Amino acid sequence: GAHARAGPGAIRTVAWTGVDTASLAGAPRRALVEHVRDGSTLRLLVFTGPDARPHEAMAACVVRLAGVRCPRVPFAGPPKDGATPPPPAPPEPFALQAKHFVETRLLHREVLVTFAAGGGDVGDVAHAASGQRVAVALLREGLGKLDERAVAAAAL
Repeated sequence: GAHARAGPGAIRTVAWTGVDTASLAGAPRRALVEHVRDGSTLRLLVFTGPDARPHEAMAACVVRLAGVRCPRVPFAGPPKDGATPPPPAPPEPFALQAKHFVETRLLHREVLVTFAAGGGDVGDVAHAASGQRVAVALLREGLGKLDERAVAAAAL
C-alpha cells in the first residue's frame, strides 16, 4: 500500500485489459473478488505472481460461473455525449437476491478460480477458506438455474 515500506512486492502490477484466460486455465488459482455484477458474473483480480509472492502481479478478468445461470441485473452504462441516458430496465425476478447472496459471501474476499480449458470467461469459483463452490450454493438456495450447456462446455 501507500504506507508500506519499499521492498520486494511493495509495488503490485495489475493487467487491467487484454488478459488471456486460456493461459490461466488448468490448476486452481487464487483471486480476489473485486465486483459482483449479478449472481453468476464476477470481476476478479487473479494472482499471477510467483508462488513466494503471489500478490506481486495480478490480472483483472470477468468470470461467469460454470454450470449456473442467475437472473440478470441490467446495467446502464455511462451517458454518451452528455445526453441523459434512459433509466435502466428493472432487474429480473430474484436477481437482486442472487447478487446479494454472492456479495455477502465473496465480495473483497479471496477465492479459488479454475478457468475452463477452452478459454473464454467461464470458470468454477470456490471460497478459499471453506472450499464451498459458489455455483452449488446458488443452486442449493434456488437462486440460479442449472445451465447444462455451460457445464459441458467448461468440462472442469
